[in-house]
Amino acid sequence: AAIDVLNDQAFDRSRPQQDALRVVMAKSNMRGSEPDRGGWQSQGKLQEPSWTPKASPQRPSYSAPRGAVGGHADTRYQATPARGGYWKEASYDAPPLKRAAPKGGNVIGGSYDQWSAPPPPKRARASSEGVDTVASVGAADAGFDEESLHNFYAQQQGFVAFKANSKLRGGFAKFQSPELAQQAVEVATAEGIPAAMARTSMQSS
Repeated sequence: AAIDVLNDQAFDRSRPQQDALRVVMAKSNMRGSEPDRGGWQSQGKLQEPSWTPKASPQRPSYSAPRGAVGGHADTRYQATPARGGYWKEASYDAPPLKRAAPKGGNVIGGSYDQWSAPPPPKRARASSEGVDTVASVGAADAGFDEESLHNFYAQQQGFVAFKANSKLRGGFAKFQSPELAQQAVEVATAEGIPAAMARTSMQSS
């Protein structure tokens, strides 16, 4: 009925010379008066949103190539997200490799880890075990000349011989056993005489 009334009528009656209205049936019903917000449809009940949320990016997971880290092909890496991308460093659950190999040298994994040969053993210091000679170096600087040094050691138990050394500004005293030589060192030190066990035993003449 509305079509018959409005069809061919002037849109503005004050200006009848303008084109007349053309009224036809619409192809679909008009939505309700409530405004459309965010893609939601207001037709008596709430409907699902017309937009689909974006899926969160998945963290890339990849396997290290064989031989990359210790030759383990099943080593898994998990990148950690950061601002603007991912960290360059990747965290992995593989057990840490030892830094030094027990024998020989080997390099594994390039920049990840490497094994290095153990350092060469240090030269063993000469042991004073079994030495029966006392060395008094710098005795002259402490006020003991060769004669007084000789007389002091000659009074100690187990004394065998004394040999002065002008370059060392002192001398060496030989005893019957390492124990007696060590005892002489303790007595000389208590008297203020520089004394220590020599590196080797003095040869008796």
